[in-house]
Amino acid sequence: MFNQAKQDRDRHKEHELYFSKGTPLVYPALLSLVAQEFKRQIEIGTRIKNGVEYKSVFDGRQAVSKLALIICSNNRQQALRLGRALGAQKLFNDVSYEHRLLDSENEIYQFHDNVLHSYRMDDPEVSDKEEIADEKYEESEASFEEEQQESHITGVFTELSTCYSPTCSGNKPCYSRSCPKRFAQHPIAESQSKSALGRSVSASLTHTPQPQELWVNQVSSYIVDSLTKQDRKRQENIFELIYTEKNFVNDIEYLYQMWMVPLLTTEVIPTSRRVNFVQSVFSNITTIYEVNSRLLNALQRRQSEHPVVSQIGDVMLDHVVNFEPFVEYGARQYGGKMAFERERATNYEFDAFVKEVERKPESRKLEINGYLTKPTTRLGRYNLLLGEILKHTPEGHSDCELIRKAMDTITGYLRRLNSESGNAKNKFDLKQLHDNLSFKNKSDEMDLDLLAEERFIIKQGPLKKTAALDSSDYQLILLDNYLLITKHKVLSFEEHYTIQRRPIPLDLLVVGVPEQLRIRRASSILPYARPGSNIQHNMTYTTPGRPLAGDLNTSNGWTGGKGGYPISFHHIGRKGSGHFTLYAATLAARRPWIDKIEKQQLALTKNRQIFELVTICDRLFSLTNRVNHTISFDNGRYFLLAADQGVYLGRTGDIAPPRRILHLDHCTQIQVIEETFTLLVVADRVLWEFPFDILHTKTGEKPDAGHKLRQHTPFIFVGECLNKKLICIPKSSSLNSYVSTYEPTLLGDTKKKSAFGRKKAYNEIGLKFFKEIYIPGEAWSVDLSATKMFITCQRGVQLVDMRTTNTQALLDPNDPDLGFIIDREMPDSVLNIRQGVKHICTYRIESNEHLVCYDEYAFYIDGKGRRKRSGFLIEWEGQPESFAFSYPYVLAFEPNFIEIRHMLTGALEQIISGIDIQSLSPALKNGTIRGAMTDASNDVYQVLFELKCLVQPQPKPAPSHLHTLAYRHQNQSTEQPPTHHTWHPSRNTHM
Repeated sequence: MFNQAKQDRDRHKEHELYFSKGTPLVYPALLSLVAQEFKRQIEIGTRIKNGVEYKSVFDGRQAVSKLALIICSNNRQQALRLGRALGAQKLFNDVSYEHRLLDSENEIYQFHDNVLHSYRMDDPEVSDKEEIADEKYEESEASFEEEQQESHITGVFTELSTCYSPTCSGNKPCYSRSCPKRFAQHPIAESQSKSALGRSVSASLTHTPQPQELWVNQVSSYIVDSLTKQDRKRQENIFELIYTEKNFVNDIEYLYQMWMVPLLTTEVIPTSRRVNFVQSVFSNITTIYEVNSRLLNALQRRQSEHPVVSQIGDVMLDHVVNFEPFVEYGARQYGGKMAFERERATNYEFDAFVKEVERKPESRKLEINGYLTKPTTRLGRYNLLLGEILKHTPEGHSDCELIRKAMDTITGYLRRLNSESGNAKNKFDLKQLHDNLSFKNKSDEMDLDLLAEERFIIKQGPLKKTAALDSSDYQLILLDNYLLITKHKVLSFEEHYTIQRRPIPLDLLVVGVPEQLRIRRASSILPYARPGSNIQHNMTYTTPGRPLAGDLNTSNGWTGGKGGYPISFHHIGRKGSGHFTLYAATLAARRPWIDKIEKQQLALTKNRQIFELVTICDRLFSLTNRVNHTISFDNGRYFLLAADQGVYLGRTGDIAPPRRILHLDHCTQIQVIEETFTLLVVADRVLWEFPFDILHTKTGEKPDAGHKLRQHTPFIFVGECLNKKLICIPKSSSLNSYVSTYEPTLLGDTKKKSAFGRKKAYNEIGLKFFKEIYIPGEAWSVDLSATKMFITCQRGVQLVDMRTTNTQALLDPNDPDLGFIIDREMPDSVLNIRQGVKHICTYRIESNEHLVCYDEYAFYIDGKGRRKRSGFLIEWEGQPESFAFSYPYVLAFEPNFIEIRHMLTGALEQIISGIDIQSLSPALKNGTIRGAMTDASNDVYQVLFELKCLVQPQPKPAPSHLHTLAYRHQNQSTEQPPTHHTWHPSRNTHM
């Protein structure tokens, strides 16, 4: 909810925008057209009056401003009269049913119940031909009901009509005394509006309150004259408290005698549900009657003791402790109101009964809703009345402390009432949504867990499908965890919701405003354009906590106008619905959607934070000098970075930025062999070898020359197997691959040659050839375990026994539980090979249990390649390119976000968003997890970060071993960017 200053700015800018055109939005004389446009333009929200919170309401100043906007007039008095004409036909009413429309921000109004349904209903016209074919019957029924609901708003507001005289032309009024031009030149003053013939709202159409009683009329003038002005004010305030309490008790008696008793004793409501209906609508109002009758008797006794009441605080303090029934009533009021409207819409006898009773003199021309709201409004008015008494009570008077205590007690009840009524309304709406929710596409169906205790609705309202004025509406529902895009219809007096797009988890939602004047780069979690990318970049997006690059409250620079004001949504992830744009009716209606989504995203991030992203450096590496890989050594005290323009050395925890020690282009991988003091670097597909002395080279000095060990090297892998430190160097083609393994050794004889047949310039280092492994197909990644080598190729993962070099598939092809992945690993044609899933890493949880991570799935297998925990399957939200581990969490890196899952349950614990995210080093045995992403605030730099676990580390089950694979070689960068999909715990979390 915006502050008043911001609302005034919004209104002023909207007025300037439309008044400059000089054309009303609709023909202003027809009340039916004005009513429809008013419902479209007005922004309803939550406001507080007298301590009571009201939802889906608007204030009087806002209503008058919107009406002035619609008729394109600066005359607020004229707009006020137009609003009162609409209010007289029950388009809206004061929340307490006490007065008609006032141009005040302190007065709150709500749409009449049957109109509110129309306000929330979708336009029955649907542009898509398939929807017309599929929903023809439902739309015709909804259209009929909508017409029925809006048909009562009729009439002509003659002040704004054209003159009936055919000779009337020009700007001057004609001969007719009622010519509209005459009133345009001489606006009607508010004090004269009631007497203007044919141009005022009949006073009989509004509720006329009873004449206010005064204390001075109840006592002798001698007593009045003996009191000071302050004492007279105090007595008037006390008297007002007492007589309004009497009126309140009488109103409850009216409800009991004129409504409850007849409904319980006649056949208006069927016998089977008569008692339940009365209990639902009137709740515990008889208990409130008992409490307030005792309070009224005590107040009247105190008043009868002496004409001048000396003390009132003790009476109030004795009775306000019994106000608990008000809280219960407020919690059940919304459900009772809905039950009343539903019964009235379906039971014609009950509708006739309502009309008959409301016409009786006892009702004082006030409909039943006005009486049903009195308990909640009465509780809010107590502090207003007691505050006035306290204001005129002298300091030191015994009432001062007693009244303050009573007010504090009432304030506590008001807080609970607002909380309980809000929770009750939320649960009621969620139950209705759960019972009447359907999915347009079967593939989008999921359990939204709408009846969960923690679930709540943050905001809902209509947004247009396109910018066209006659475009149909989507009803958006923002939950605490999802955004739902639905079609909303009222069929057979029941609200029904059809989800049009796959529900969007807020973790995977990007929201923003398209840019109109110039193209900007995205400053959000969206990636930059890559080959094959279809993401639009003519828009500015927001990430949680980051303001938009532009003022949402101005039309300057942003698309908007009569067609609406656009909001762009992007559902990232494997099965995300991509980018789409919807349109708000007004500028003021657009901002709350973005604000509330961002606020809830921040809340989710804070509540579910497992890992904290800690920046290492943010202004050292530009996008032309990207960091591609990092490795730690010397027990984690130092780390090396392989970047596009060389190798950098940094110290862990040092505030000084890393310094460059090698000038090599396109460094993609780096490894440290501490046993032989060797540094291996893959740069531009060439494998280089350097001594440790290079680490001591100062920035700018030319280092000792390294040695080229091998060309055409896509990647290397260093690990342990058969109790040996092994260096794996693949040589691949599209048809076959040879993986050579070497064991680093220390050479004492300076005349010895290295394993590559080249004499060493320094005589302490050597690589001893161990074995060469052959597989048919192109090797994408290599991994080592205690006795095995894992090679991922086009036809799946091949498991090589390093003792015998025998090769077999990692997954048992005869296991039916693995059919979903084996069928993808073993396609029938070369064309389908590129469409297969890619294996990235394997993690051994126990001696006979391994977590296998592919870029689509993760699941468990045993030592023989058969599936374990058949009910467990992780379906990644994105398409991960690498993984990291910090027990018990597995982290999946993809360009748009980092997905953090619990590896024992599969539950999604956290999403960390960013731009062009990449993992720089897999975490070995809970090592440091480092990554890089594009700086969202300055998109020419790359930010390096570490992920610090905030959760107390848990002991890892023994034995355990982590296997990490170097991912695909760079030739695969020409593939299409990955597609994504969303998650849901009930579907993806298994044991």
